[in-house]
Amino acid sequence: MCFRSVTFGELIRRYRNEVVHSNIPKAMSEEKVLAGNSSQYKEYLESYQTVLREKAKLFSKKDKMTTLLDLDKWYQSELPDVIQSRDEKHVTHQELCQLMKWKLTRGKFRPRLTELVQSNSPTDVQKASTQAFKALPNLKKATEALAVLKGIGAATASAVLAAGSPDNAPFMADEAMLALPGLEPIKYTIGHYLQYAGMVKTCCDRLKIEDPDTKWDQHKVELALWTYQTAKQLKLNIFGQKTVEKKSTTKRPSKSADEPTFSDAKRKK
Repeated sequence: MCFRSVTFGELIRRYRNEVVHSNIPKAMSEEKVLAGNSSQYKEYLESYQTVLREKAKLFSKKDKMTTLLDLDKWYQSELPDVIQSRDEKHVTHQELCQLMKWKLTRGKFRPRLTELVQSNSPTDVQKASTQAFKALPNLKKATEALAVLKGIGAATASAVLAAGSPDNAPFMADEAMLALPGLEPIKYTIGHYLQYAGMVKTCCDRLKIEDPDTKWDQHKVELALWTYQTAKQLKLNIFGQKTVEKKSTTKRPSKSADEPTFSDAKRKK
């Protein structure tokens, strides 16, 4: 039997081809984040508040740190209960503005988005959000239903859906997506959100089987990913071993597509 020698370059090409054509998301093969066991994910999830407080300490003013923690408590605990208590799931204009404040405080601050969201009428907000929740589990239709509102793109729409239906929609947080390298560069589009949400759902389905006691949903998986990535960015040693910051040669987007251009805003008005 004759064996043909294989070069290192050919081995790499074969490996990449297997990854691309396999049913396993590329991010699983690169970082093995999605392949983490339920114990690891549970540790990340339980560390969320610890990592959030460390992130809040980055604010120079104490009142801003307190604001972030208070807003996060409202978004994670209070808002979901309020939405669930309604005969028809929806968010009010005030809640949408508060949600935007939470999103921009925990993430990147863009005052323009706040102004655009405030310009929506209460009637339009209730109508769009009601249609969005009724469209679930069709995530594409649900996101599109919210995107008709001024200042609402895929990321903010996902935050609304995650609050009211956590088992059907993860929040499109930058950090959670960065924990999955195959999603870089980040694009704030509905298509990119659906790709990310599909990976989160795959992981969630597995964790539900491995660890039914934790009652995993897609939002919990997203929080675990956010915690993992944020701890790595802050270089926190909280997961039993030192987290190493990943060096990336990919440039992050300078402007979120979640923020409409002036012409877009004018056309929607």
